[in-house]
Amino acid sequence: MSSALPQPTLPELANRILIVDDDAEIRTLLGRYLKEHGYEVASARDGIELREQLKLTAPALIVLDLMLPGASGYDLCREIRQQSSIPILMLTARGEEADRIIGLELGADDYLTKPFSPRELLARIRAILRRANPGTQTVGSDAGGYSFMDWQLNTGTRSLRTPQGEQLDLSGGEYDVLLALVEHPQRILSRDQLLDL
Repeated sequence: MSSALPQPTLPELANRILIVDDDAEIRTLLGRYLKEHGYEVASARDGIELREQLKLTAPALIVLDLMLPGASGYDLCREIRQQSSIPILMLTARGEEADRIIGLELGADDYLTKPFSPRELLARIRAILRRANPGTQTVGSDAGGYSFMDWQLNTGTRSLRTPQGEQLDLSGGEYDVLLALVEHPQRILSRDQLLDL
């Protein structure tokens, strides 16, 4: 097995997340959840598929499971760091402090122990991308809310700013509906789905 990762041949995609996990169900569930929040998702089940994906494009972030067939997540993290500064969020069922420290010392940007909530994973991805790309907006949200078509929804003040800079105060219901829509970009939501959200 080669220790050198192939260099990505296409430009980095600012909203592509690469999920590397040998569990197909986890890849599917995380992929679906991240797509619902505006990310493009690619997946790999091991180091071989990870290298193949990196031949296609450099993702904005890699979600890397620790326990993989063949090369471990530690090995792959070390390998990636020798070639690239792509942010890495490491996932593992092993929550011991020593495991977390090893992952971070090898170059992981963050560490999340299974089981975890998809919302926490999304928040950690957004935080890592903000740190990795200061001054740029991550998909869907910035530090204080969401932006779309020059409109800005501020989640702190629960208000909406128009493209002309005018601030609109929203009722509780208006804010809840708008938040549900911006948290699920590119999706048609039924009345029942909106009520559930």
